[in-house]
Amino acid sequence: MYTTCVYWGISLIYSVLYIGLLGTDGMDLPTQLKYPAMSVGYDLTMGEAVIIVLVLTYALTLGMMEITLFLSAVLKNTYGVIVIAFLIIIVPTFLSPDSVGYVWSRLICWYQYDVCFVLLNFVELCDKLYGKYFHKVKVKFMMKKEYLEQDVYTALQERLHFVFEEFDNIFVSFSGGKDSGLLLNLVLDFQKKYYPHRKIGVFHQDFEAQYTVTTEYIERTFERIKDEVEPYWVCLPMATRTALSSYEMYWYPWDDTKQEAWVRPMPKHPYVINLKNNPMTTYHYRMHQEDLAKQFGRWYRISHGNKKTVCLLGIRATESLQRYSGILNKKYGYKDTCWISRQFKNVWCASPMYDWTSSDIWHANYLFQYDYNRLYDLYYMAGLKPSQMRVASPFNDYAKDSLNLYRVIDPEIWAKLIGRVRGANFAAIYGKTKAMGYKNITLPEGHTWESYTRFLLATLPARLRQNYIKKFQTSINFWHNVGGGLEEETIRELEEHGYRIQRNGVSNYTIMKHSRIIFLGKIPDHTDDIKSTRDIPSWKRMCFCILKNDHICRFMGFNLTREQQKNIDLLKMKYGKIGEKR
Repeated sequence: MYTTCVYWGISLIYSVLYIGLLGTDGMDLPTQLKYPAMSVGYDLTMGEAVIIVLVLTYALTLGMMEITLFLSAVLKNTYGVIVIAFLIIIVPTFLSPDSVGYVWSRLICWYQYDVCFVLLNFVELCDKLYGKYFHKVKVKFMMKKEYLEQDVYTALQERLHFVFEEFDNIFVSFSGGKDSGLLLNLVLDFQKKYYPHRKIGVFHQDFEAQYTVTTEYIERTFERIKDEVEPYWVCLPMATRTALSSYEMYWYPWDDTKQEAWVRPMPKHPYVINLKNNPMTTYHYRMHQEDLAKQFGRWYRISHGNKKTVCLLGIRATESLQRYSGILNKKYGYKDTCWISRQFKNVWCASPMYDWTSSDIWHANYLFQYDYNRLYDLYYMAGLKPSQMRVASPFNDYAKDSLNLYRVIDPEIWAKLIGRVRGANFAAIYGKTKAMGYKNITLPEGHTWESYTRFLLATLPARLRQNYIKKFQTSINFWHNVGGGLEEETIRELEEHGYRIQRNGVSNYTIMKHSRIIFLGKIPDHTDDIKSTRDIPSWKRMCFCILKNDHICRFMGFNLTREQQKNIDLLKMKYGKIGEKR
């Protein structure tokens, strides 16, 4: 009671003095503006953050009091208690993200991994003890495909009715691709027919480097609908991943320090958002592209009365397993829907066309005679498969294989792309050849794959080197302590070839419940003698990621999980650019 009275009494006196001197202005601003380098992902205002900090500090104070009493009872030495208590209080201050972010992030990473490991084991235990009942719960959340007696267009109309009834603010994310273009047209027709009094927003995130026909399509679309919607064409500097260079993990569309190297001029329309015309209070300089898209949703909510807001996306489950898995994830679903997920407080994302196929997309465009990006016609004439026809930044992992098409389709843009990001020409030449194929790469004389990997790491800049080392170490620890699910054929093949492996329960990452396998001793140098799969650890696999500039290490099974290194990267980005033009 004494501790509680003292803590809250001092906090109250300090707060009254602080607010009395400085006022309450700014308490409703987002925490991102206070800590831009941290890129705080929580949807909190400064006032809410202060309250949370006060409560957490109170809990820590009570914990510190308990520790002090315990030390007094054990040590029976006043000076010893003071020294230990002092160290417990002082040392963590040097582990804050603003000072030694590396150590801090490692502690957080360990905590997240440990919690996930415990939860996975708990699920497995429940499955064993209560399999009969637990299986029903698993089936419910696995959400296997169920085909309805309803066409996708009718289903879309029902979902749009649901969206317009549930949400106060609605905007469409329009990339210039076939999916988002069709969604925009369908939503506008729906709005005119059923909700003519409502006005929706249209958000376009411009990555600067794109085909001329894509720019022309976006121009046509915005000019056609600008009086019917709230148009937002965003051309702000942002960090965008590149898979072309061993020296650049990011490139920066609309970088104001390299205006002379821009691939194309800045669009000139009153609805274009750039550094000279930026109403987005939630934007900070060179923020990550994904954060920019999310923070636009927060700003749209704030600027529209802080009411429930939803962003409509043209994401389809059939595009990739990653998107299919994302649709199935109902952790933050809205009212038991699998196609609406929460981003922030009162900000949601919806994919009402999630069950459409590519054939459905083109059939609808033909049926309703909608305008579309003529780049797809050029792709078709170039012989690309539908799965290869992507409208995205040309430098990311998905688009680099078709980078060479810029030479033929848009030679003027191609000439500027070469000077925009290092490695563009190399990727265009070798991106679709076997020169960089996994089975085709060879070792320099005198090297093992492990020594060659370590040699390549030593040649990289410190930032990229640490990125690879962190992912490689995570993979090694995973295959030594947890293990990946492998088919029985692969397990038998590994045993026949003398690999030291051991079963470690059943994998929760595979639907077929494959055995989880851990490797004893050192990770193999290579596994070329294993024909049934490449999804097993080896130094060659790590080396291949470096040679392919695979910063994310997708080839090793990693996904785009930035959170564990986000603080470090953004701190370096912020303080490494001091002195540049802002």
